[in-house]
Amino acid sequence: MILKNRFFITSYGGLYISDVQKEDALSTYRCITKHKYSGETRQSNGARLSVSDPAESIPTMLDSFQSREVKAGRLVELPCIASGYPNPAVRWIKDGRPLPADSRWTKRITGLTISDLRVEDSGTYICEVTNTFGSAEVTGTLTVIDPLRVTLTPKKLKTGIGSTVILSCALSGSPEYVIRWYRNTDLVAVDDYISIRGISNETLLITAAQKSHSGAYQCFATRKSQTAQDFSIITLEDGTPRIVSSFSEKVVNPGEQFSLMCAAKGAPPPTVTWALDDEPIPRDSGHRSNQYTMSDGTTVSHMNVTGPQIKDGGVYRCTARNSVGSAEYQARINEPHSLAATVPGGTRISMTNDDEAAREIVENEL
Repeated sequence: MILKNRFFITSYGGLYISDVQKEDALSTYRCITKHKYSGETRQSNGARLSVSDPAESIPTMLDSFQSREVKAGRLVELPCIASGYPNPAVRWIKDGRPLPADSRWTKRITGLTISDLRVEDSGTYICEVTNTFGSAEVTGTLTVIDPLRVTLTPKKLKTGIGSTVILSCALSGSPEYVIRWYRNTDLVAVDDYISIRGISNETLLITAAQKSHSGAYQCFATRKSQTAQDFSIITLEDGTPRIVSSFSEKVVNPGEQFSLMCAAKGAPPPTVTWALDDEPIPRDSGHRSNQYTMSDGTTVSHMNVTGPQIKDGGVYRCTARNSVGSAEYQARINEPHSLAATVPGGTRISMTNDDEAAREIVENEL
């Protein structure tokens, strides 16, 4: 059948004919459906139309709606089809007022079509049909809901055994949703290690996490026919810190600035502290430390000493700590001391305390 201006097919498959003519009774009408995925087609039985001379009558509703719930961004058709002679005029009202001017709203003989739905399109709609012999109306509600969106953070986490793991599931869109948690497609069971918290169960907490808690975690939200999900990969490993790069013993001259570096790995990334001869190094104008974490999880720390004095010599130790354990490294930084003596003949000798051979000569001469 070739569709003409008098023939209308609704979004839900109905065929409507306006201004019916007697020749419309000469045709046989069938509908054909096609499967969205398989492409299979099916045809209905044939139907004939009986056309009689028009008789004056009040409008009668043939198709209408009571309530619809549709996702934002979609298209919806609110049916409002009436018979009557003369053909009735149609008027739409939303929340007690005439429809606002909007290019997304299209009035058709089959009803009202709204494209690119927005939440503010929700409301109570009235379709009034009127001719010279009377009127009829239908009232329905439209509820536009934002699609469920789920964001699970962190997306990827590698941390140490014994750590605390917190997964947060943020949802936007429709209210009244239900959250369920899965690990490796199995429903998460609450136990001594795992708890699920929050008003809507939006937080998963693992305390003293074990190797067996590694896996793919999924936050799955449902609301009626809507579903949404996001996932996170959690890897638990022996995260005890280890020193991967460090400074070495050396001798520095008084007043000569020096910097010591200590790098450590662990899960979670460790924090590095510094000590000199077993005493924490104070942070002052002569001692500055800093640290940062590289993309591979390595923590790098520097101890910068400006204008060092004799008291700044000694055993420097860097200690890396996290929630799993600690590791440390130490080495001596020497400040040379000068030693002077006068040997027979009036010759004065000056040397550092590291020059043991010279020290022996001086001592023997003296």
